[in-house]
Amino acid sequence: AGAKDKTINVTDSYKGTLGTVTATDSTPYATASFEYDRTESGKAGTCTIYDNTAKITETNQSASQSVKLCVGANLKVEKTAIPAFTRLYLWDISKAVDKTSITQVSGSAVFNYTVIVNQTGITDSAWKVTGKITVTNPNDWESIVANVTDALDTGACTVVGGSNVTIPAGKSVVLDYTCASADSAATKNTATATWDKATS
Repeated sequence: AGAKDKTINVTDSYKGTLGTVTATDSTPYATASFEYDRTESGKAGTCTIYDNTAKITETNQSASQSVKLCVGANLKVEKTAIPAFTRLYLWDISKAVDKTSITQVSGSAVFNYTVIVNQTGITDSAWKVTGKITVTNPNDWESIVANVTDALDTGACTVVGGSNVTIPAGKSVVLDYTCASADSAATKNTATATWDKATS
């Protein structure tokens, strides 16, 4: 009697040829297992689906599996910074008159006054920096919860709503901040976003 498909060839859409299997005429019937590894790097900020199909060439039977690899990308932080301060202008005023006393029998008297105003200087205070911090989540499959802070070398900063802020997938969140400084010295202003990378 003729034999059909007694020996089959097993292929894989990724690996190529896996091997052959030859059937038996009695139990235990033939069985085979083919194993291999697949390494993929994915794409930062998104999920990539990798399809994989194994096939028996002779019978055209197939079995498929798909895996999804999501690679996280770091949040992106941008900011604006607008410096400002209060300037107080200092002044001095004096007044003089050409004579302080006149004695006469009748008639009118003329007094000549001089008012002098001098600027004596300036006083600067209440230095501050205000602006907006934009935190962007480049990941298109998950939101990320982050803490957003701002720091000034010579002062203290406050970020409105910066604690446990949710940045939706593929979206940005804009937060206002204010920093108060004790002096006018040049300083560095840094915005920072921190999050649990293991969780996200």
